[in-house]
Amino acid sequence: MSDGTVRTRRWTRVEYDRLVEAEILGPEDRVELLGGELVVKEPQHRPHATAILLVVRALERAFGSGWTVQPQLPMALDDESEPEPDVSVVRGEPRDYLSHPSHAALVVEVASSRLDFDRERKGSLYARAGIAD
Repeated sequence: MSDGTVRTRRWTRVEYDRLVEAEILGPEDRVELLGGELVVKEPQHRPHATAILLVVRALERAFGSGWTVQPQLPMALDDESEPEPDVSVVRGEPRDYLSHPSHAALVVEVASSRLDFDRERKGSLYARAGIAD
């Protein structure tokens, strides 16, 4: 007999990547792996998208050559996390990252309704991975 306890299942980054490769999860699913949980991403409203584009443009000018500014691309932070920050800045060129980068010099999250979530939940994942800014 059930005691009413709800069981959940944690996912690893390897399992998550397999779901993507098998096309069980696709871009239309709008999820990311955070601490072993599949989290639905915030809807893309035009002000959010515009802010991301402006951040990308400013960071490309600020960092210059030798750096890649990545909009909304996955990062392999640890065995249970593959977030897709709104913008990340990684050392090197795009071809240096045939697999997802695990470190960034800077990550930017643009938030309207989930500011606390991005600061606390995602921010703690970035800090744990050694990303200071």
